[in-house]
Amino acid sequence: MSRSAWVCLNYGTNRSYAGNQGYEDDLNSYYRYDSFVPNHRSVKPGDVLLICDRERLQGVAIIEEIEITSGFKAHDRCPECGISGIKDRKTKKGYRCNNGHEFNKPHETLDECTLFEARYSHSFGAVKTYLPRTVLRDGYLNNARQQSIRRFSPGHAYGLAVAADVDISRWVGYEVEAAHHETLKHGPGGESSAHRDLKNWIKDNPEQIGVLPTYSSEVEHRYMTGNRVDVQFSGGEVPQTIVVEVEVEGERNIEIGIHQAVMYRTLAALELGLENVGISDDVRAVLVAYETDYPRAKQLAETYGVDCYAFDRKLIPSS
Repeated sequence: MSRSAWVCLNYGTNRSYAGNQGYEDDLNSYYRYDSFVPNHRSVKPGDVLLICDRERLQGVAIIEEIEITSGFKAHDRCPECGISGIKDRKTKKGYRCNNGHEFNKPHETLDECTLFEARYSHSFGAVKTYLPRTVLRDGYLNNARQQSIRRFSPGHAYGLAVAADVDISRWVGYEVEAAHHETLKHGPGGESSAHRDLKNWIKDNPEQIGVLPTYSSEVEHRYMTGNRVDVQFSGGEVPQTIVVEVEVEGERNIEIGIHQAVMYRTLAALELGLENVGISDDVRAVLVAYETDYPRAKQLAETYGVDCYAFDRKLIPSS
């Protein structure tokens, strides 16, 4: 069965946008939206929903049915120009609209629309292992950051569900296309030579990251989810697996790479049948790049137990 996947935002009362009054969602059972929401016509039964709050992935589900009714949506509008693009002011009481008008009380309207309730009570799985919302970045299929229902890669959705320890026993027939995953992993242009050279050099020089040369190695090791880690080492008298995420440089890329390394560590632990899928001596997460000295990235790596190594480009042979 061919599925689409969607990231759905569930902010509850924690909303910076004050133009509409939100929806009463029961996270474990249904997600509500209306015809004012982009992509409302594209969401179908059988699609995968990844439900997030402002900070983290909360749960994953497969839509079982969608109830469609006619109704109204309450909008809070600027009393001067009438637009619904308004926000709570942070330093003063009241509101400000996108046209710059400031006011104490918005004007409320009831606008006719179509109401949708996507139901998934039998397939919903709550996230058991914390995954920050930033780990979703590689899976988005558009740049529409403001959309509350945003198109996402089905392959990444499945991989994140496994990494977050969600029960996916009902996901029968779910398939991940390798070519699609390749595009998402390395971008539309494919893998860069700088990335490929560093990846191959680490495979051939494991001692540079504290791995014995007697350990077996595999480039692009593939897990059952379809996700592929750049390099995976395994061996030792006391068996140990090392997953290596390769990046090039740039603070955001390094931060994303750390998230990926955490995900691969979880997938490797699941593949090995380990009870502990977090930080452990059994599975070690490593990130290598040409530059890793970024304050936020260093803090993130320390928090989630990812070892980071930076190597001079001049040391890495070009292919």
